[in-house]
Amino acid sequence: GATATGAPLGVANCDASPGTGVWYTFVGTGELHTLSACGSVIDSKVNVYESDADCAGVLSCVASGTEGFTDCGFFDQDDFSVEFVSTLGLNYYVYVGAEDADANPLTDDNGLFDLDFTCAPIVEGCTNPVACDYDASANVDTGCDFLSCACDANPTGFGVQLNMVDSFGDGWNGNTYDIISIATGTSVATGDLDGALFVVDENNFAGADNGFDVLCLDAGCYDIVVGGG
Repeated sequence: GATATGAPLGVANCDASPGTGVWYTFVGTGELHTLSACGSVIDSKVNVYESDADCAGVLSCVASGTEGFTDCGFFDQDDFSVEFVSTLGLNYYVYVGAEDADANPLTDDNGLFDLDFTCAPIVEGCTNPVACDYDASANVDTGCDFLSCACDANPTGFGVQLNMVDSFGDGWNGNTYDIISIATGTSVATGDLDGALFVVDENNFAGADNGFDVLCLDAGCYDIVVGGG
């Protein structure tokens, strides 16, 4: 029953031309909402709009998604999973569609989808489990502290966060970093992206996309050498 009639066009931060889809609506409660279509037959996508009037008013984009590798898993990564916080009393319009929504019978643009909608009271705090101030009950991240506890075993040292990014999304492929004290010429820390303290892997290639290590270094000057793979 999907139709392109009334599909909003050109809304900033959402799919500018979402094609055919199915509408859902709800009134904001001021909570954290999670919308997902993990496991659906179609290659699902979603745009979420809000309006201070009704559907005839001006729509603004709240969330948009086409893939949910982290939340839906490897085999259902073509389905969406989005989170957003609603404003109490505002109208929200959810437009569920499919990638490749065309007349090609070989694409998975026609078929069923499962829409899961959950709400939770907002608990602000640090949501990263490797942070010094991690709060397991938090569901809305307000920033994290990674350095204040880095030198608990060496109070005279300085906490340093070393950020690493992979250009192709398949890890560092055997490369490492080596931090060398200029004063002594000795290595004080080594590591790599794939074995980092915290990593993000959001695609279906082996290896991390980005991540970081947290180190405690003594006062001084250092060289960083990256290579080996």
